[in-house]
Amino acid sequence: MRGGYFIENVHKEHRLRLRKRFCEEGLRSFEPHQVLELLLTYAIPQKDVNPLAHDLLNTFGTIDKVFEAPQEKLIKVKGMGEYSATLIRLAGAVSVYYKDSKNRDMQILDSTEKLGEFLIPKFLDKTVECSYLLSMDNRLNLLNCTMISEGSVTETPFPLRKVMDTLLNFRATAAVIAHNHPNGFALPSSTDRLMTQELQDCLKKIEVELLDHIIVSGSDFVSLRNSGMLNQY
Repeated sequence: MRGGYFIENVHKEHRLRLRKRFCEEGLRSFEPHQVLELLLTYAIPQKDVNPLAHDLLNTFGTIDKVFEAPQEKLIKVKGMGEYSATLIRLAGAVSVYYKDSKNRDMQILDSTEKLGEFLIPKFLDKTVECSYLLSMDNRLNLLNCTMISEGSVTETPFPLRKVMDTLLNFRATAAVIAHNHPNGFALPSSTDRLMTQELQDCLKKIEVELLDHIIVSGSDFVSLRNSGMLNQY
């Protein structure tokens, strides 16, 4: 009994130290397993969750992959239950929501850096390729941001008719398209380049300028315009 009481106190004090450290310092000095450990203390009471935090990282590789893991895969890790799996997924979703919310007031996207900052959060929780369309006016004010397609892990359809209808609906004079490479690098393929040229030619007919095509992978992105892969008219 005394041994069990001692161990319980050790875990309780460790949890308190983690919480106090976070309140005083934030997460900057935390190791990935400590971030998961702190989260898990709110779902799993009176138990050492340090081994479980390590098991999650060993299973999925990195903390971002832990946050992105499907519920059914999280539950398969020994020691994880429905509540703890939901909390882990909620933490990842809240992070994406927070970043996206910060960008809602960013209405003038007049640089590649601003485009990247605006678009990266759109793809953080996506496990398949998706495409977004930014409708803009001639002062580069954002009129609308729309997901226009969702595909598989390696490709997504690109509906030209939907793109053109959306731009006409918002009376846009400029556009930016973006898609992600969820399991690769932010490097354009030959298909990406051909599709960009085809879209640029189509938009020219309705007097809309294609300003850029942004490819996102994780926290990295590439601009086809900056890479010299967008025709200059």
